[in-house]
Amino acid sequence: HTVLDYQLSALEKCNVTDIAIVTGYCAEKIHAHMSKKKQPVTFIDNREYEETNNAYGLSLARSFVEHDPEGFLVINSDLIFEPNMLKLLIDSDSKDGMLIERTYDLASDMVKVEMEGKQIREMRKDLPAERVSAQALGPVKFSQAGGKAYLDFIAEERKNWLFYTISDYAKEHTFHGIENSGYLWAEIDTPEDLEEARKKIPFDFMQYRTYE
Repeated sequence: HTVLDYQLSALEKCNVTDIAIVTGYCAEKIHAHMSKKKQPVTFIDNREYEETNNAYGLSLARSFVEHDPEGFLVINSDLIFEPNMLKLLIDSDSKDGMLIERTYDLASDMVKVEMEGKQIREMRKDLPAERVSAQALGPVKFSQAGGKAYLDFIAEERKNWLFYTISDYAKEHTFHGIENSGYLWAEIDTPEDLEEARKKIPFDFMQYRTYE
């Protein structure tokens, strides 16, 4: 299975069926892969992906997400996770927020999070150790109102990372960190990450582990 397949499986198990994929590098391969599947998706192609970053990619999806009264989810394409983990986010009382984990490795490449209660105060990879409360996992959840405010906030963004724009947004808006409850996940950026994920996560765990 591809990382995309795992994510689509998790969304399906959580009854999320209205899905858009923002493509950039190797967009044609993603189109070809999805053409073999029965699951319908909307494609939003970022043709400026070499000069932009993922906050800009999300801004291209504005017309797809902003009119949904239930809000929307954002999932980075390098993350695999158990469906239960996504359901935890969806079912949270927090209207706007993202999954975090209180256990963290300061030496890792993950984005670090400073918290005040549930509220996210700042997120950076180079956050000073004494300010780190958690690490940022994603996925992200926005209510319709919160999502509109955030999309307005990033309207001029082109180069910035999604999590960094959320960090700046959270300085002025309510945006919560929602703690992962021990569900399995892995971020896959390199071949080495993939090998570690294979050790950490049982083969085809998405197929066999579903929420009750």
